[in-house]
Amino acid sequence: MGHALPVAPQTHAPDAEHVSEVSALHAPQLCPAGAHANVERVWHTWLKSQQPAGHDVASHTRWISDIEQTQDAKMNFPILGDADRKVAKLYDMIHPEANDTLTVRSVFIIDGNKKIRAMITYPASTGRNFDEILRVIDSLQLTDSHKVATPANWKDGGDCVIVPSLSDEDAKEKFPKGWKALRPYLRMTPQPNK
Repeated sequence: MGHALPVAPQTHAPDAEHVSEVSALHAPQLCPAGAHANVERVWHTWLKSQQPAGHDVASHTRWISDIEQTQDAKMNFPILGDADRKVAKLYDMIHPEANDTLTVRSVFIIDGNKKIRAMITYPASTGRNFDEILRVIDSLQLTDSHKVATPANWKDGGDCVIVPSLSDEDAKEKFPKGWKALRPYLRMTPQPNK
């Protein structure tokens, strides 16, 4: 897993800015630099060209200062501007019938080969669930390096499912801790990298 790229189109709309401000700094508080190997965070913003004066890139710089003061943490990842919304439109981050004074909150997890591995989109009124974002990253990194899948509500350290394509004979070699076969195709094993 090369990179996790949380992408969040943002405006400075007064009715949504408070959710964005809390979200923008929850990521570094939850996942400080280096806490997740090979993970890079990037924040994407778009500015409505129809916004009155003061809603420009300089206002984003002031917004960063507000975020750092109110959340008592330092922004330690880049913010990408997208004033003409090219990136936001390219990745379908704005619903065509959405109120353009509200933001949507999209997260893309992109691997080192620049392939989108997961997408999560929240409505403007709902902040992101960073615990879930990190859970998805942990799962992708685990399943990329071991012949397992993660079940519903899995958390790092929990039991995994051995992929059905792996024979019992090969599984014995790869999973020396063994497994519990609930069905021939559903073999639960302790997380192999713990």
